[in-house]
Amino acid sequence: MKPALLTLLLAVSLAANAEDIVLPVKLTKAQIAGGLYDEVETSTNELEWAGGINTTEGAEAFVSDDSRMRMGLFRSDAVTIDRTTPRALNEYMHFIEGGARFTAPDGSVFDVTAGESILVPRGWVGLFETDGYLKLYVAYAPE
Repeated sequence: MKPALLTLLLAVSLAANAEDIVLPVKLTKAQIAGGLYDEVETSTNELEWAGGINTTEGAEAFVSDDSRMRMGLFRSDAVTIDRTTPRALNEYMHFIEGGARFTAPDGSVFDVTAGESILVPRGWVGLFETDGYLKLYVAYAPE
C-alpha cells in the first residue's frame, strides 16, 4: 500500500472514531482560582436555612455520562447546616479561599482552611459551618 493512501486511511479511521476518544479533564491554575466561572454555565442557588439565606454558585468542569461523578468549583457565603440526613455521596474538597468546620456527632472537629483538603465520605452527618469559601470538588455518588 502506498504511504499516501495509508495516511489517508489512517486519518479517516481516526476521524470516524474521534467520538470514542476519552480525554482527561484538566483545570489550570487560573480556572481553579475562579476563572472556570467565566468559561462554563454556572448554577446559582439561594437556600433558606435557620440562619438566613445561603447563596451558592457552582461551575462544573466534568460530569460523567451516568452523572454519578462530578468535578468543578463551588462557592458559598456564610452558613451553618446541621446535617442529620446522611450524605449520599463521597466528596473530596480542596479549599481555595475561606474554609469550613465539620463537627461529627461524637464531637470530633475538622477545621479546613484555604490550601487544605478534606474527604467527606458518604453517610457523614454532623454540623457544617463556614464564613464562606471557594472550593474545588470531586464528588462520587455510588448509587
